[in-house]
Formats: sequence, structure tokens, C-alpha cells
Amino acid sequence: MWNISHTMAETVADRLKIALEASGKTARAASLDAGLSQEFVHKILTGKSKSPRSDNLAKLAAALGVPLAWLAEGDTPGTAHPKPSTKPDVEPIAAFNMDELRNAMPPNMPVYGTVAASMAVHHEGAFEMESRIVEFVRRPPALMQVPDAYAFYVAGNSMVPAHMPGEVRFVHPYRPPRQGDTVVVQAQYADHHGIEAFLGIYDHVTEEKLFIRKLNPDAMVEFAARYVKAVHRVLTMNEMFGL
Repeated sequence: MWNISHTMAETVADRLKIALEASGKTARAASLDAGLSQEFVHKILTGKSKSPRSDNLAKLAAALGVPLAWLAEGDTPGTAHPKPSTKPDVEPIAAFNMDELRNAMPPNMPVYGTVAASMAVHHEGAFEMESRIVEFVRRPPALMQVPDAYAFYVAGNSMVPAHMPGEVRFVHPYRPPRQGDTVVVQAQYADHHGIEAFLGIYDHVTEEKLFIRKLNPDAMVEFAARYVKAVHRVLTMNEMFGL
């Protein structure tokens, strides 16, 4: 163990070399650990920076585990020594079992076809909501006890970048929508037509009309209330996992 009063440690650069050796850190690592530019320590060691600012030296001293007074001026209170860095015992991220998390979400969430992120309001260009289950995907935690919850695949580009074509979205049919929530609007325009589904951002509703907003391009789309069968809220990632 060397002492910080080492007679060769006459300059900041000399003391810095000693502290780096004790810590086992490279010049670049010490700079970054101190929240400084990656060249900060290197410039001191090579003489390019002869009078570093005291606040930056304080950050560097903390990162290296040495007294600021020693690093900056060579003062040696008591018999203190720089402490080599030690890594705390932490559980590696790899130890987290992803299989257990996956298995905790049963693959029983029904996917009912594709919901249109198109600009159409009537039948032209819209997608009909499938009455049959296309497939099953894993059920997120927030929907474990919601038997009528469902999922769908996004189609079209009018909700890009919030909802990209081909992405899966999960719906809670009993949570009332608030302004700004993403919703699925189910509408039926004639008895002999199926139910059409549209994706958008809930804006407001009147006695006669429902309004949702599209993103690409930014536009307001309205539905006659008499045709609307349901307005279902699409859950965010945080909501799905109870955050």
C-alpha cells in the first residue's frame, strides 16, 4: 500500500497517476465516471491542462476515492490513502428469468383481425372487424381478469408514428376513454354490413357525433353517433403492466 504523501507526487498529474493506479481505472474511465469529457484526465496527464478547475477536480477526486485537498494541492491530512475501487455485489441482469415472466402471461388473448388506421369513415377503405378469432397472443397483466379484452393488428398509416402498421394493440373494453386516449371505434352503417373498426385518438363526443383525431396527416374524423356500436380504449404499455 503506498501513501498519498509519496514524495514523487509533486504535481496534479503525478498524484493523478497514483490515484489511477490505485483505482485500477483508465484515464478515460475516470473521466467518464466523474461526468467529465473523456479527454479530461488525459489532458492533465499530458500537460495540456495545467490548471484544471477546482469543481472538476472535486468530481474527479470523488470518482477516484481520494481527498480533493490531496489531489489538488498535495495536502496529506492524517494517514489517509486513496481507496481502490470495489464493485458491489449485485445480481446480474442476466439472472432475471425471462422464461418465468413469459410463462406468467398465458397465451389466451384473442386477436380479432385488423383495425384500420385509415382516413375512411364509411365502408370504402375501412377494415371489417373479424367476428372470428384470428389467433391468440400472450395476455398482459392488466388484462388477466378482463374476459372480454381483445387484441388487434394495426393497418394503414394514419396513426404513424404512435401506431405502426403490423403492430399489435391491446384493448380494455370497460375503461371509459378520456380525451387524448387511443381508442377503437366500432361502427356499423347498415344491417347487412359487418362492424368496421377504426383507430384514432379520442377527442370529444356530442349527442349526435363522435370525434377522433388522426396523426398522419393531422385531421379530425367524425362519426354519426347512430352508427357507433362501441368505443374501446387501447391500453398504453404502462397501463398493461400496471406502472
